[in-house]
Amino acid sequence: MDAFFFQPRLVHVPLGLAVALPFLGLAVLVASRRSWLPLRTWGLVVLLQIVATTSGVVAMRAGENEEELVEEGGPEEALDRHESAAEQFVWMTAGSTALGAGGWPL
Repeated sequence: MDAFFFQPRLVHVPLGLAVALPFLGLAVLVASRRSWLPLRTWGLVVLLQIVATTSGVVAMRAGENEEELVEEGGPEEALDRHESAAEQFVWMTAGSTALGAGGWPL
């Protein structure tokens, strides 16, 4: 039964980063523009965004592996919505990672 609880624990890493990164990104952007921090500090934001995307993919894969355990106890429609939300999350974080790595908004 412990394996059943792996994915819910794992999913908190990308979600926590997704909440914190906009604030961190804004803070680094302002600090860089005011010369409080070197411009290369933006790399930290990009690195954390890569972690968010990668851990989102890992969480999504873990959810796919555990889908069989949950299908018996819940409605199929709810699982489909959950899976769709995970895919959207991964695509959105991948897109924002690409933007950040490309230097936007610097």
